[in-house]
Amino acid sequence: MPINDSSGSSAINETDFTKDSIITIKFPKDSSSTTVTCRMNGINKPITVNIPVTIGKKLTMQLIPEDSVANIRINQLFMPNGKADGPFGRKMEMKITQQGNYKVIVGENLMQGDEWKGIFKLTVKVE
Repeated sequence: MPINDSSGSSAINETDFTKDSIITIKFPKDSSSTTVTCRMNGINKPITVNIPVTIGKKLTMQLIPEDSVANIRINQLFMPNGKADGPFGRKMEMKITQQGNYKVIVGENLMQGDEWKGIFKLTVKVE
């Protein structure tokens, strides 16, 4: 099971976050990428992913649902300075212009498709 920190979010030592709606990414030692397993529990139940970035010039994220027709996307990215960008699709690449905590909201596209519940993998890479 994931380890909870004092904020109530989960920190990665293991990669199964199917019971969590708030995830804090911690990259494995000597690595700048990780893949975690998450669960979308339906409409208006997004997953929040906190990514602390201390090095690198590019942030890449990719969602890989078990169901290829899943209605899931990267809805929004909040940068350390509070600015936001999005929506994106299932893959996002962004130039890193500042260090700090990047907050990503993963959810459904409310303008398209039916409600979706299911398991997906999330790959995060900083290079």
